[in-house]
Parts: sequence; C-alpha cells; structure tokens
Amino acid sequence: MDRLSRLLLVALLLAFSGWRLLRYLRLGMAKRPVGLASGAGVLVQSTASPAAAAGPTPPASFTGIVAAIAFWVVANVAIVIVLFRLPLLRDLPPILLLVAAVFANFYLIPQARRLATRRSP
Repeated sequence: MDRLSRLLLVALLLAFSGWRLLRYLRLGMAKRPVGLASGAGVLVQSTASPAAAAGPTPPASFTGIVAAIAFWVVANVAIVIVLFRLPLLRDLPPILLLVAAVFANFYLIPQARRLATRRSP
C-alpha cells in the first residue's frame, strides 16, 4: 500500500468516525417521545420517582462541600496507596489497579455527596 492510499484510508476513517460522532450527539440531544412503551411490553408510567416525591435536597453549605472534597481526596489517596503498595497486588498490571480505583469511585462519590448534604445547615 503506497503512502497516498494510506493517507486516503486514514482520512476516510477519520471522516466516518466524525460523522458517527456527530450523528450520535444529535440523537442524544434530540427530544425523546414521552409515550413509548418499553421493550418488555409494559407501558411506561409517568409517576415521579421516590426521590422527587420526597422533595428537593437542600443545597450543601461551603463547609459541607469542603468536607466532601476532603473525604473524596483522602479516600482516593488511601485506595491508591493500598492498591499499589500491597505486596499481594504489586505484581498485577497497573491498568487493572487503576480500573479498581475508578470503580471504587462509584461508591465514594455518592458517599461524599451524602456527607456534603449532611453537613449543610
């Protein structure tokens, strides 16, 4: 394959990727129909979620936000230290350890958010 063919192939792949990205962005931002039935054959009910029925959560205060950020940073530092310093985990590939650290954040972020709202007046 000569240089011109490679450049044309790369340009074609980049154009195709850009077209798909724009297409999916437009689809994602489009207004969705409200009354569609779900795939299981059960009609979608438009009742409010239990969280919305309980009322809006109060905004967090500055001290609550600082406490939540401090909790999140300290917990992430502790997780990274444990993952990369334990002799049992030291021989694992770093990408697996980083994935574990990211998955731990799925638990840490809601905990930090609850801490911020609890510390609000």
